[in-house]
Amino acid sequence: MENKVLKLSPSSYLYFFVIGAFFIVTGHLMFAKYMFMDGLYYTTIARNIAVGDGTVWDMKFTNTFFTHFHEHPPLAMWLESLYFKVLGNSWFVDKFYSVNTYVFTAFFIRKIWKVIFPDSPLTWVVLLFWLFTPVVFWAVGNNMLENTLSIFMMISVYYSLKCIITNKWYFSVLAGFFIAMGFFTKGFVAFYPLSFFVIYFLVFKTYTFKRMLMHSFLLCVGVVVPLLLLFVLNESAYLSIKAYVNIQVVNSLKNIVTVDSRLFIVKRLFSELLVSFSLLLLLFFSTLKEKFQISKNRIEFKWFLFFILFGLTGVLPIIVSLKQSGFYILTVYPLFSIGLVSLFKDRWTYFHEKIVGSRITKYVSTTIFLLGLIMVFSSISSYGKDEKVVKDIEVICRYLKKGDVIDSPISMSDDFSIHAYFYRINFISIRSTTDIQNMFYVVNLDENTMNEIPKSYRRVPLNTRKLKLYKKQ
Repeated sequence: MENKVLKLSPSSYLYFFVIGAFFIVTGHLMFAKYMFMDGLYYTTIARNIAVGDGTVWDMKFTNTFFTHFHEHPPLAMWLESLYFKVLGNSWFVDKFYSVNTYVFTAFFIRKIWKVIFPDSPLTWVVLLFWLFTPVVFWAVGNNMLENTLSIFMMISVYYSLKCIITNKWYFSVLAGFFIAMGFFTKGFVAFYPLSFFVIYFLVFKTYTFKRMLMHSFLLCVGVVVPLLLLFVLNESAYLSIKAYVNIQVVNSLKNIVTVDSRLFIVKRLFSELLVSFSLLLLLFFSTLKEKFQISKNRIEFKWFLFFILFGLTGVLPIIVSLKQSGFYILTVYPLFSIGLVSLFKDRWTYFHEKIVGSRITKYVSTTIFLLGLIMVFSSISSYGKDEKVVKDIEVICRYLKKGDVIDSPISMSDDFSIHAYFYRINFISIRSTTDIQNMFYVVNLDENTMNEIPKSYRRVPLNTRKLKLYKKQ
């Protein structure tokens, strides 16, 4: 029998290049024992749900801090808890879940591209634009809620496109259902895909007003029905979301200020897209001798206009609040990537045909991919920039009993990452107080808290550098 050797298509090497380059940029932290503070919250809560420490609709952070966590809806944390139930409690699971959200998002980005341009081989370019947006490659190892939200937003876009192309009403309802799943992930910011059919009607003149109204209505049905059913059938869900609206939404609009200007998010959008603009400049320089025309009547221009306008509906509503951050609009970058590649599709296709299948492309792509894998695997045993603190907490957690409550100075009440690491590693809760009652007392040397140590406590001789543990005599 003749041996069959698996042969890769020439385009596969371009995907190797994109993935490998992404791994090189992000690999050092992809599986490290480090996570941005918000992500630490979410992964700690997800692990708690997995072991029955809190419930889906009454989540808990620690026994002393956010004992009832309603700052966000629970879907992303519940999904991550399933990973903990299946794979165990190691740090690898936190990061594996976060990386997996990118795999699923990339899968649906590809499906969206294939719907609008079935014969185009440029999915790798769209992924390149998306993955090398700075906030996107920053978030891959940080387990942001927006990572999970991106999946639902892309699925909703995919089914909305299917609805338009096939004119089958149930695709619109499906798209709405995934918007509802987005709401249960990050709240009201997930509602921007409700603008999909309106924006499509404005850009594509062949799409009638009647169809737009019908599809938009069905989209809303797909959103509203799951929400109503859950709230009617599950009182805990209703009370949890009600608490979320009061704590996070109403309070942020009235009281929380994190930026000086409401236009911060718009400025951040353009700064994040600088890498994409740089890639377009490189494309122009590499195809300078070739002439390509951009016509407003061409389908590529219409798709560009559609995805840019649609993406802006996920950005501009945020200016209502002065509570803003760059990662709040993480889910719109796939849309801008698709739009920008669409506008210059002919140039990218020309560039693709020049490099695909060449030996240099194969060798360079394979080398970059292997280097990227090395970076990823080397991060599994690393600690990242919180190395000293995490190592100290691991040492202290080995000394203490699982579930202990320890006291600390009031000044450590906002050391949120330290609270998270302690509970994530061994269910240790910190009580920041002046009313010291517990057997153990921890201080952070970075905060000059040594003078707050009670006289009746003596230092436990542990090999720590940033945190010092004291025991009541």
